[in-house]
Amino acid sequence: MNTLKLVLASSSSPRKKILNHLGIPFISISPNINEKPFPMEKISNLVQRLSKEKVIAVSSMIPKNKPFIILGCDQMAIIDKEIIGKPYSYNQAFIQLKKIRGKCVKFYCGICVFINTENYMKTSIEKTEVFFRKFSIKEIELYLKQEKPYKCAGSFKSEGRGILLVNKILGKDPNSLIGLPVLLLQKILLKKKINLLNFFL
Repeated sequence: MNTLKLVLASSSSPRKKILNHLGIPFISISPNINEKPFPMEKISNLVQRLSKEKVIAVSSMIPKNKPFIILGCDQMAIIDKEIIGKPYSYNQAFIQLKKIRGKCVKFYCGICVFINTENYMKTSIEKTEVFFRKFSIKEIELYLKQEKPYKCAGSFKSEGRGILLVNKILGKDPNSLIGLPVLLLQKILLKKKINLLNFFL
């Protein structure tokens, strides 16, 4: 197995599930950063900045004498020039879903990769367009009762029943909608001659 250890700078259950599904061993550390946007900050800059801040925060928590890859991700959505994050509550999720029904929402997933043995850090971004159908108020109520997607950007849990609210998705990687763009991660690592296929349980 590769001697490098993967550290996920997140406590996100969906991100953990993606790595577990791939059979990639990792440890998870919560970065506990302030995720509030700066005034007038563009969404592409925001998700990359937060991803980087997560990595920096976690890098200070692990031993410096061991080889690690630290992975940080952050996801936001934008509609009508308004940045939409996690709702955290039923009422806010209801407002978000009423706003996005029948519209195209762009989801941005930032990623930051830090390889401590090379002092190498790379940030990038993956964008996915989701075309929502004009679902009813009753459907919103049912969906929220069933899924409780309060920690999902835009209240959209694509890996669950949220997919039933959609007409079409345009993007490179469905994992990006869950919050971890695996294809982009592999692309970044391959440029440093590191292959995720070498990481296994």
